[in-house]
Amino acid sequence: MDTCGFCPEERFDKALSLADLFLFDCKQMDPEVHRKLTGQDNALILRNMDAALRSGREVHIRMPLMPGLNDSDENLAAMAEFFGRYGRSEIEIMPCHAFGRNKYQALGKPLPPVEQYTPEALRAVRERFARHGLSTIVA
Repeated sequence: MDTCGFCPEERFDKALSLADLFLFDCKQMDPEVHRKLTGQDNALILRNMDAALRSGREVHIRMPLMPGLNDSDENLAAMAEFFGRYGRSEIEIMPCHAFGRNKYQALGKPLPPVEQYTPEALRAVRERFARHGLSTIVA
C-alpha cells in the first residue's frame, strides 16, 4: 500500500490487516510546519505511521525531499529520533523534480515554484541525513 497515512484511524487499521507492504511517505515532523506546507497538521499521519511500524508489516519509509522546505537539520533530527524508536535508520528519499510540468499545463494551472537539487546539493543533504544517523536510498 502506497500511502501518506492521512486517513481515519479505523480505515488505516483495517488496511494493516489487508496489506503486507507499506510505502509510507513522511514529509515533515513538526506539526506547524507540516500545516503550513500541506494545510493539515501531522498528528493523524504520525499515529498511523506508528501503527504501521509496530504492526510487524514491512514498511518502507519514503521522503519527498524539497529544498528549503523539509530538508532542515531540525526536521532530519526529528525524523532520526522518531524512526530510531523503532530501530529504523533507512529512508528512501525522492528528490523534488519538475516532471509534472505537462500536467499543470494541461490543467491550465501555473507550475508551483519547484527547486531541484544539483548533484552537489543532493550529496550534501545526504551527508546531513548521515550525520543524524539516517542512511538514504535515492529513488
